[in-house]
Amino acid sequence: MLVVLVATLLLWPSISSFEPKFAIPSSAIAASTVNPPSFNIAGMNASMRSAYAWVLSKSLSNGTAIISGLSNNLLSTSLAGRVLTYVQLEIGNATSLGLIRKMINAEHVLLQNPNYIAFGIWPTQTLLTQLQIHRDVQKFLLRAYGLTLDQTARSDLISVTQDIYLNRPSHFEYFDTIAWSLANSVWFAFYNRTPLPPSSDFTGAVQDLNLHFNLTAAQADSASSFVDYSRLIHYVVPLEYTDSYFKIEGLSLNQTYENLETQLADQLLTRQLSDGDIFSAKPYKSYLVEDFARDLDSAYYLKKNPTYVLSAFKAESFLTGLYLQPSGNMSLPNSGDGLAPHVAFHMISIANDIRPSSTSDWYSALYQASKIINYTVSIQNPDGTFNFYLNSTNPGFAFTTIASVSTIVNSYVVLRNSAVLSAISTQTASTSSSTVSGSTSGGTTTTTSNNPGSGQPLPLSGIPSWVYIIIPILLVILVAVAYEGKHKSKRPRLVDK
Repeated sequence: MLVVLVATLLLWPSISSFEPKFAIPSSAIAASTVNPPSFNIAGMNASMRSAYAWVLSKSLSNGTAIISGLSNNLLSTSLAGRVLTYVQLEIGNATSLGLIRKMINAEHVLLQNPNYIAFGIWPTQTLLTQLQIHRDVQKFLLRAYGLTLDQTARSDLISVTQDIYLNRPSHFEYFDTIAWSLANSVWFAFYNRTPLPPSSDFTGAVQDLNLHFNLTAAQADSASSFVDYSRLIHYVVPLEYTDSYFKIEGLSLNQTYENLETQLADQLLTRQLSDGDIFSAKPYKSYLVEDFARDLDSAYYLKKNPTYVLSAFKAESFLTGLYLQPSGNMSLPNSGDGLAPHVAFHMISIANDIRPSSTSDWYSALYQASKIINYTVSIQNPDGTFNFYLNSTNPGFAFTTIASVSTIVNSYVVLRNSAVLSAISTQTASTSSSTVSGSTSGGTTTTTSNNPGSGQPLPLSGIPSWVYIIIPILLVILVAVAYEGKHKSKRPRLVDK
């Protein structure tokens, strides 16, 4: 007993400062501030300028573009144009905007070529190639229209989108309607701080949604636990984009679509496994998990349900736990060109949304995003392109370049326009039991989360830290005294000696 008392007195300074892992005392919270990880902002800016130089090097005087390995001038122009429209958001000027307008005009001429676009049934043997070209043309035009409100871009956008829909009416996975496209273009106008598209686009989006969205099938699938996960994704995406457009305009979807949107998001939640992975009837694909995280985070933006963003964080953390290396590279399987950088941007978006629910998840998301983005910037090729896959067959790494540039620009936009990087004072922030493991296993960084999503302090967190030490010591002393009293008469020599 004497030894215990002496040890207690000697160790009291360190004992008094000890804090149990499962509780954060209020005394520590009041004096603590959490600072976010750092991003290579200068590198991000330089990367955008390098990508801009790549676009200039591929562009011809007539507005078209030539990318090595691509014989299709329309696809080359669209891919280069997509990079330029992203770059325009942050480092663009009158010259680059003029080039975008020239590319729009060039696309308009190219689209008159029946080899590039034709209403009717596409030949089976070229279906996927033709579809890919049309989708890339669509993505360039919708972004270009958002930046310029050019009516030629809008007209071509509608034509290409209708062509996709008419030629693939029975395939829900290609359901990118005019409503989705016009709504997406609004985000580019919003990011560019330029006037939003006119109310006629709003009317057009509503009409297209009413005409082409399969409401009956979507309602049935939202109530079924047997529908394939990827099918649900392609119902919820057009609704989310259109609803986001309406929110910016200060409007909203009608109640039927509002309710369906929630039902679809809730149905998606049922597909998530305990480790963050997604159950799907199809074989595992990393991009399905990423799509899930993106859409649940979008659902949080619209519905403010903490469950959505916590689930999105869990899904992204599942991917980073599998593939994120200490360097910041993500060794994703080659199942989606440029997917790795997209994870970084969505992690930043999730971090911005998850702050009210979990300080540690906020930090973890930014920590992972900063590693990926800082790595992405560091591996840019001298000519401005990116290549994440050693066995990539993409000509000129155009697809991975688009993904990387879009990640850098979108991330830059969020970091600049939000308070996501402002330090958190844990005196007012809620806590969670999530932790980021600094250890690595097999070249991966593991993130775990046990956050119940309540945002409330953990049990016993208000009890002073010294109580957790002194109570066991007192119990040991009491046991020692009781033992001595009981056994003193039986073993007197032990005491006398």
